[in-house]
Amino acid sequence: MAPQEHDYLVILQLGSRQVAATVALRETPEKERVLAHKAINCNWFDLTERGQIQAITDAIVAVSNKVGITPSSVFVAVNSVETRANAANGFADMDHELVLTTEEREIALGRATHQAIATNRMVLHALPQRWTVRDRDGDRDVTSPVGETAFRLTSHVLLVTTDRVLYSDTAALLKSCDIQLEAIIAPPVALYRSMYSGLPRKQGCYIIIDCGARHTNIIVHSNNQLRHFVTYEFGGDVLTVALMERLHLDAPRAEQLKKELDISVHLGHKGEVEGQTYLWSEVQQQDRMLGPAAACCRDILSDFFTQRFNELHERDILTQRGRISLVGRASGLAGFARLIQDISSMTVVMGTGRKDRQAADELSDLLTLGLVRTAALERERLLRERDGSGIHHAKRMMNGLRHWLMQPLS
Repeated sequence: MAPQEHDYLVILQLGSRQVAATVALRETPEKERVLAHKAINCNWFDLTERGQIQAITDAIVAVSNKVGITPSSVFVAVNSVETRANAANGFADMDHELVLTTEEREIALGRATHQAIATNRMVLHALPQRWTVRDRDGDRDVTSPVGETAFRLTSHVLLVTTDRVLYSDTAALLKSCDIQLEAIIAPPVALYRSMYSGLPRKQGCYIIIDCGARHTNIIVHSNNQLRHFVTYEFGGDVLTVALMERLHLDAPRAEQLKKELDISVHLGHKGEVEGQTYLWSEVQQQDRMLGPAAACCRDILSDFFTQRFNELHERDILTQRGRISLVGRASGLAGFARLIQDISSMTVVMGTGRKDRQAADELSDLLTLGLVRTAALERERLLRERDGSGIHHAKRMMNGLRHWLMQPLS
């Protein structure tokens, strides 16, 4: 059977250093295949609105032409400090005990998703964490509610929301490109989904740190589920600006210097070079700023991540055992992994830990695969909502009628 229009997924990634478009095909409910991908390097936040429209158009046209489709809508992945995750619950009450199906599951999940939130917020994702069923023997937690017998089902979800302004601004930008915004995807959710299969299932806390040019995502996995994530406006650009201000450098020189330094050189007191004398080689003599630059970056990174781990401890999110995976541009900074290990007292691996891959280069592939999977799930949800209107109501009526017919005559 030839693919239908709704089988194609078009995803747009808006990053600080890159605009990328991807076309994928939904082959089965559990499998997608990437058909085309195009990345355009640019400084997104330095572009004019016309420049942003041109970059988006060029990326989408490139992948669309390769596949031979004309997309009418796209999913957009964009980092924002306004994107947050909070716990929420939803329930489905039945008149009597019955075998739960996907309809009851969707009712409970829908009520958790559509509960009252601030008027300036909107829901991006509702991520199920666990399910509780209630029968005549009481409540019990289950991995999947479908097939269980109960008269009440409660969904415990991580509700991901963002500011409505982000959505409206993104929709307006896409409208200028003659395309519709289908949904916004939170990049931390997509990254987590792509790395989930490689996360250990044993007890402990596992953290993914994605430190990019402009944003840092900290994602916490524990008890075999996504427990917490937060996006900070902090990244490599902060280090570049600090080097420009403290060492009186222009932007290109500061950016290049940042790539050359090794922050593990400075392991003494903050702001001081370890030892009384710093010995320079002939090469280092030509660039006397390498040492001070390393100390500057190390102090900034240490302050930021020390505060972040203190916050996680205060919220009782961290455990004594666990592992940290570093991904993103900053993972390639020499000495960064050792710094995080010193701060957290946890084992640190680069990216997925594969020896044949560089962690700094893995992010693009991981994020793309995660975005495709998340877009497929969102599309499936939208199709269910469109095609399943009224089905669960009819099913409840039939179950009620069956229950009444099976009652003994008095």
